[in-house]
Amino acid sequence: MKRRQLQGKNRQPGSSAAAGQNRRGRPIRPARRRRRGKRTLHYLLLLLFVLGAGAIILMTVLLQIEEVIVTGAGRYQADEIIEASGIEVGENLLRFNAGAIEGELLSEFPYLSAVRVRRRFPHTVELVLTQYQPQAALLYDDGLAFIILEGKLLERGARELPPGLPLVRGISLEGLQPGETLGRGENPENEERLIMLRYLLEAAEIVGFPPITDVDLSDRLNIRMVHENRLLIELGSEAGLEYKLTFLNHIIQNEVSPTAQASLDASGARHRRIIKREGRMVGGQFIPDEMQPPYAMVAGEEVDEEELDNAD
Repeated sequence: MKRRQLQGKNRQPGSSAAAGQNRRGRPIRPARRRRRGKRTLHYLLLLLFVLGAGAIILMTVLLQIEEVIVTGAGRYQADEIIEASGIEVGENLLRFNAGAIEGELLSEFPYLSAVRVRRRFPHTVELVLTQYQPQAALLYDDGLAFIILEGKLLERGARELPPGLPLVRGISLEGLQPGETLGRGENPENEERLIMLRYLLEAAEIVGFPPITDVDLSDRLNIRMVHENRLLIELGSEAGLEYKLTFLNHIIQNEVSPTAQASLDASGARHRRIIKREGRMVGGQFIPDEMQPPYAMVAGEEVDEEELDNAD
């Protein structure tokens, strides 16, 4: 008993590990260590193999595209949208570049304002389209062209004017194709006329002016428009449009017959006068009645134009 205690006292901590022995004093075999390391490597390789095989199956079998659907095709055919996207049935759901497809569709189809490619797992792709609505029609040699007020050309060569869309003259389409922006390239003056058009339509909406059917921006110092296909209105420059349209609206509602055909010159509205001339509208053109001299309307009263000029 004492000998065991003495042996225990003489043994120092860590001496067995330093000598390559286990706790019981038995030697640790290096071969067993190597076998454990090999097993770990084998398990790791097996795991990588399983993951790789799973990825291959996922990319080739499980996520194959079976259906491509289009939402919001509008004026376009779904088949042409799908063909332009390049997405094909049987392709893997994860292997195409959604951003590149969105950009390609926006470039090819001018009416599209936004495109979103959605992956609907496990087998469907949805193309979600948002489209511009024309805000004005331009009259030019080949027919009609439709634009938005920011200047993007949506279409040219149309033959019919949609109801409620203002017809605009005086903006050049030379060298422009659908999808391009007016005001750039060969016709930078278009940008100024687009600004005039936006001012006019915004002012008309603010003051509650009735629908404008025809606008001529050929002369930047004298905007001309047709109201209800019976009144030719001259506004002068874009300065003070809200005031001019407010005054005009009062005159049209209270001083002009609802069936009258005439021209109204509101370029001097800042002096609270509008010059009226009788006549008739023929094919969008005003033909004045030479037998009826023009007269001025001031705050609801008619006065002779010469008398008003002398008063000024």
